[in-house]
Amino acid sequence: MTSYAGRHRDLYWATLALLLVLVLVADALLISREYHQAHAREREAAEAELGFLAGLITESLTSEQYRLVELLVDSWGHQHAAAVHLSVETPDGFVLAHYGAEASGGRVADHLLLSRNIAYGHARQVRLKLEVDLRGVEAAVRSYALQIVGGTVVLLALFGQLLVLLDRSRQQRVLEAWAHQDGLTGIANRRRFERALDMEWRRARRGQSPLALIMADLDAFKAYNDALGHQAGDDCLRQVAAVLARQAVRPADLVARYGGEEFVVVLPDTDLTSARHLAEQMRAAVERLALEHPAAQTTGRVTLSLGVAALVPFGNASPEELIGRADRALYLAKHAGGNRVVAAAGDVPPLAVPA
Repeated sequence: MTSYAGRHRDLYWATLALLLVLVLVADALLISREYHQAHAREREAAEAELGFLAGLITESLTSEQYRLVELLVDSWGHQHAAAVHLSVETPDGFVLAHYGAEASGGRVADHLLLSRNIAYGHARQVRLKLEVDLRGVEAAVRSYALQIVGGTVVLLALFGQLLVLLDRSRQQRVLEAWAHQDGLTGIANRRRFERALDMEWRRARRGQSPLALIMADLDAFKAYNDALGHQAGDDCLRQVAAVLARQAVRPADLVARYGGEEFVVVLPDTDLTSARHLAEQMRAAVERLALEHPAAQTTGRVTLSLGVAALVPFGNASPEELIGRADRALYLAKHAGGNRVVAAAGDVPPLAVPA
């Protein structure tokens, strides 16, 4: 059980890890795309304004409206300082003024430099030099990335919790199945039989439909174990259980191990005649296995005795009434020499064993 659950749990976590990698890769691609798009948008917006801004600054310098130049640079800087640096330079590269961003994110505007340089008579023809500063873009993208990654982590946590719940549900179903399965033969165990019989009894009572039960017992099985050993006995039980299960073909039919070498078959909506014929098919199928039985004096093979009962639930009758009838019929079959089917007394005469 631990191995089964462990393998499935490992598979789920491996699936979760793969999904995490895929989602993070997708996030990285989205963040990279957003980074480049934000960079391109900011640069495009800044460059689109440069020509117009250069004309205004040149005109203002020519008319010595230095304060207006400062206001133009300051206004432009407030819009773009986080993304770019703007320098006001002479044609030979002398910086008259600049507007940019500090490492801390604050703005720097050197207005005194502008006034002082112009006052010293520098040329009044200027050019604007744009230098991209990605710190602002990176901050915006970092915020976007944190939102994406944070949302991804939440989704993956929810998905992981869902996988855990599914794993627990699947383990619970496995445990329930094993709790109602015979460990040796793989068919239903006695607990499953008792639950099924109780359920079918209630349903038959409501619908007033017949419910049949077959009880089967391997003949001289103790002698078989004594002669060939318990390992051979276990193998024999597995083969017989498989043969019986193949004969009960309807979905509602249930073949279970009742205990030791004894089996039971629950047959809903089945009258005594039909149940007796099915029991005979089961007896013959076990006989055809031709399993050697050194202690069987008559046949030399493993054989099966079966008792059959059927009734429509009535009055205060309980499932034990049906079990008791089938058990008495089985006793008669064993007492008559085995390898035969006997129906419950007073219903129909017993089937003779074919010669």
